[in-house]
Amino acid sequence: MRYKILNIGPDDKFIDRADSLLAKTFIDSVIEWKIFKKKDKNLNFVQAESVCGTISTVNDEIEHIEIVNIDSYDFILVHYLASISARTVLKYSSYHRFVWIIWGADLYNSFDQRNILAPQTYRYVSFIKKLSSIKNIIFKRQPVDNGKLLLEAMTKLRYIGVLYREEFELLNKFLPIPRKHIHFFYYPLEWMKLSVSGQPLNNNKILIGNSAIPTNNHIDIFNKVKSLIKHDTEVVVPLSYGDKRYANYITRKGQNYFKNFNPLLDFVPLEEYQKIVNDCGVVIMYHFRQQAIGNIIASLYFGSKVFLSNKSSVYSYFKRIGLAIFSVENHLEKKELFTSLSREVVEQNKLILKKYFSLNNTMKLLKKDIDNLFGSNEEKHS
Repeated sequence: MRYKILNIGPDDKFIDRADSLLAKTFIDSVIEWKIFKKKDKNLNFVQAESVCGTISTVNDEIEHIEIVNIDSYDFILVHYLASISARTVLKYSSYHRFVWIIWGADLYNSFDQRNILAPQTYRYVSFIKKLSSIKNIIFKRQPVDNGKLLLEAMTKLRYIGVLYREEFELLNKFLPIPRKHIHFFYYPLEWMKLSVSGQPLNNNKILIGNSAIPTNNHIDIFNKVKSLIKHDTEVVVPLSYGDKRYANYITRKGQNYFKNFNPLLDFVPLEEYQKIVNDCGVVIMYHFRQQAIGNIIASLYFGSKVFLSNKSSVYSYFKRIGLAIFSVENHLEKKELFTSLSREVVEQNKLILKKYFSLNNTMKLLKKDIDNLFGSNEEKHS
């Protein structure tokens, strides 16, 4: 079925993938993009020449995005609920076919931060917020709080795009209003460019976290790990994506904690990044929220032993579909940390990953949900 689709999203690495997924899933459909970015800045992540749909850019400081003849669109995908996206949803509140594609931070930043930050990380974030408040007072700056705006927009969004039902149910528990779930995933296996070298993984090389964002709970997991690893264990920590001040803070802390600390501070292409991390025998993602799903899937495919927090909905989802993963809370000890997965377990993980995260399955689930919800005239004009 052909559709006219509008996408609203930031200049981010996920956008090119979303465009390709939509073009392959909804052949001959009209796909348009409105990318918001800083004024006078060029597109950084979105490669306009490789995008199938048409692109227009807008200043992210404007009140809302103008959408001409909005009812001509069968549905509008909101990739990440930023302030400008929220104001746009509220501006066109009579339009009921917005689909919110949740990225994680856009949902969880509205939660009590104590639910997603471990104790030491929470103390750091609280200190930075107090410091910012003091600076605002000194320099007479008005603090920006978009929480109420985002929450108001969330109550208007009837359709939610997210990979798995545990995350969808979490949103419904947080804001209990009638919604429909649409399966949406940016990282089909075939697009991850996974290449298994055939060489054994290095169990003395540990990957921790996926970005310079406090929800990685770096300091807390550093404290758990430091007494378990060998003195020469390489600790790899990706910090190129996120907050630069936090990245510098974690770099200093990591250098104090570990003899062989390797922070990844510069953004590199996906293939190069995977070469750096794909021989890590152990991967630890101490997130309490949905985060780093693509990284986790890649690590499992390579055969790494993956530890997640059992507070994360990702952990619950992966356990439900049968993947062999481990929890930080119950399994992170020296013996478990340096015991490799058997070949049989690695191969079983691969079979499950291919079943659930292949491009074909991703497209099939997305098309089924969209056709069911927006394929009839009745739904289009509800």
